[in-house]
Amino acid sequence: MEDAKIDSCFTLNGIVVEPERNTIQVGTESQRITSREMAVLMFLADRNHSVVPREELLDNVWKDTVVNEETLTLIISRLRKALGDDPKNPQLIETIPKKGYRLMVAPSQCFEKKKRTFKVSLGSPAIWITVLFALLLVFMSLFFTVKTEYDKVSRPDQTTQP
Repeated sequence: MEDAKIDSCFTLNGIVVEPERNTIQVGTESQRITSREMAVLMFLADRNHSVVPREELLDNVWKDTVVNEETLTLIISRLRKALGDDPKNPQLIETIPKKGYRLMVAPSQCFEKKKRTFKVSLGSPAIWITVLFALLLVFMSLFFTVKTEYDKVSRPDQTTQP
């Protein structure tokens, strides 16, 4: 995903990141992160392997807000925890002392999301109710057709004789 701005689902070593939902999924567990945490992660992902100075992160993620560097340190700590990254032996987010942070793995696009399909099992009450209703309509239709034909045959001819 070189030279492309990341704005949709991406993965980092199998960890699924969904920016539009502010979620990170590690294995089968999914968790929400704050919009600021997601903004920091996306900024690092956009800069793919480059060292991003702390000041640049602060200026871009907190554009109109004055915050100190401890805020960024806290955000990075929370991101590491959400990603399951060990700060003493990082695999995803590296701290470059006196310089900034670097994403250690290249982000890659998620596979196309599976479309949700409506699945009905034969044991579903909705199916059986629908089938019974359809059968009822068929039997009622046959009943009235047979009754009408029977009435035509069994009625004596009503012609008047002089």
